[in-house]
Amino acid sequence: RGDLAEAQRFLQEAEALSVANGFERERAAAINYQAWILQDHGDAEAALAKLREALAVYQETGATASQARVTSSIAGIIYQQGRRDEARAMYEECLRIFEAVGSASSLAHTRNNLANLLSDAGDLDGAARMYAAALATWQETGEKIKVIAALGNLADLDVTRADPVSAARRYEEALAMSRAIGHRGYEAWALLGCGDVARLAGRPADARRDLAAALAIEAAIGEHTEVPAIHLTLARLELSENRPDAAEAAAARAAAGFRDDGRGDGAATALALSARAALLRGDAAAADKCLADIRSSLSDLQPSAQAEVALAEAELAAARGRCDSARRNLEKQRAALARLGFRLLGLECDWVLGRIELRCGDAAAAERTLRVLRAEAVRRGLGGLAEQTTRLMGESADR
Repeated sequence: RGDLAEAQRFLQEAEALSVANGFERERAAAINYQAWILQDHGDAEAALAKLREALAVYQETGATASQARVTSSIAGIIYQQGRRDEARAMYEECLRIFEAVGSASSLAHTRNNLANLLSDAGDLDGAARMYAAALATWQETGEKIKVIAALGNLADLDVTRADPVSAARRYEEALAMSRAIGHRGYEAWALLGCGDVARLAGRPADARRDLAAALAIEAAIGEHTEVPAIHLTLARLELSENRPDAAEAAAARAAAGFRDDGRGDGAATALALSARAALLRGDAAAADKCLADIRSSLSDLQPSAQAEVALAEAELAAARGRCDSARRNLEKQRAALARLGFRLLGLECDWVLGRIELRCGDAAAAERTLRVLRAEAVRRGLGGLAEQTTRLMGESADR
């Protein structure tokens, strides 16, 4: 019912009864549940304190698997706080324990969590292996909700790797499963993915339909988890259709939502898109203001968010006549994205490079860049990018 105080009171009573009767493992479980409630209500530090208290009890009782489960929960919180290396070491230690004790469900859960970390850090191959292993376990155990989550995570990786065909298949499977079990939250998540793939494939009407449906579900169930990401995808769609005012409005809603949720990478990505939209309508000052809000925290961002900011910075530099600097920085960014395997962002980088070459008066270079890009976009089924590139090539031909 959302009554945190009442839930905490019951758990504290359970903890006290466990202490009185010498039930140490039950005491630890009550403490652990208190930590989950605190975390769900946004009090990360209090949750950490409770988890460490539970961990100490499990260590005293020698409950190895329970120690690892609590450690995995601690890793999740400190990862959200930006302590990624520490969290990764904890997850890897938990994997060794779960493999040794044969706890398949806990092993799959930890693999999925570690995969999230690896994906954010740019280790897409490692993330894919972990997601696939978790998916296989959950398919065997029949844990349908977790199967849906793993399918969505693998589809997200497909998008990052510019494979919309595989992504669409996985999102659609996740959507069908979500509807079959009546899980509306995951239905909204899957619809967001389907909408993004439709955008990439060059089907804007389908994209808008799926994104609107996802927003409607979130509103109906009183959730907002996916709302910022939905607005971010809408901003990308508006930007691709040369609608800068609509793109800025959607990006602003996304940035506000991500900030409210404490998701700095999402907020930075939304601000970068807002800057690019401002540049599309010729307002370099507004673009600079968007980017100024990010620059001080750039090194703390995940690689994908850093790349989004770099694209906007390059466009801003070119708009201010610093063409050579913009092109050099984009070339460096392309190389970094290629190393990480972020193919979709790499192709977006090529599009921005072509636009900058065109803006800076090098129509021949722009023609070469865009011709190669269009062929690659068509080959990968990225109809939206292919259409954008064709429009830009038309501008090049007119000059």
